[in-house]
Amino acid sequence: MRQNHSAIHYWLACEGVRCLCRLLGGIEVLGRENFPESSRLIVVSNHLSHLDPPLIGGVVPWYTHCMAKEELFKTPFIGWWCRCVGAFPVKRGAADRQALRTALQVLEMGRPLVLFPEGRRSKDGRLQPGEEGVGLIALRSRVPIIPIGIAGSQSILPPGSIRFRRGHVTIRIGKPFTLDDLYGQTGRPAVIEATRRVMAEIASLLPPEHQPADGIPRTISVA
Repeated sequence: MRQNHSAIHYWLACEGVRCLCRLLGGIEVLGRENFPESSRLIVVSNHLSHLDPPLIGGVVPWYTHCMAKEELFKTPFIGWWCRCVGAFPVKRGAADRQALRTALQVLEMGRPLVLFPEGRRSKDGRLQPGEEGVGLIALRSRVPIIPIGIAGSQSILPPGSIRFRRGHVTIRIGKPFTLDDLYGQTGRPAVIEATRRVMAEIASLLPPEHQPADGIPRTISVA
């Protein structure tokens, strides 16, 4: 994986969004102590706003790499900025083998990988079904997974809006978990179960208004 990470750009993005949230209503972070000593891990979170990636980057104690939708990289300045802050493209709704290889390379190098398993921002704030890619990466890498629940970021910058509003953000960081009993299993059933567990861990950190509409974290196929 080619290194395009820029510490300055990364810091500006994370610190800028954190300051913005503080000015517009405040930000509360719970569970920082749950991060392990090793940076070789997967960080998973729900997705409510464009603010979420830098918010996650601001609470993880290491520089992170994040999957981002391919469309962002087709815009000259935005694509350049995404690469500067450690993001790499993924084709949504498809089995993107290159994105999978890049994700595994990030972890092999001992760097944190940030994933938003829903694949897109939630329009109603509720946790959406997770894409199976997260389960596949978790099973192949066999690294610890840290779940994060974000609440309130959509009130500051709602989906489809370019106008900032007042709101309070809460970020809950869960304890790391692994999928020991699933490692070594092959086939889609193991991937589906891994994805289901990831979504359940995220759901456990969310307030009622962000829980899945049917109360059951589900998965959707990307094949």
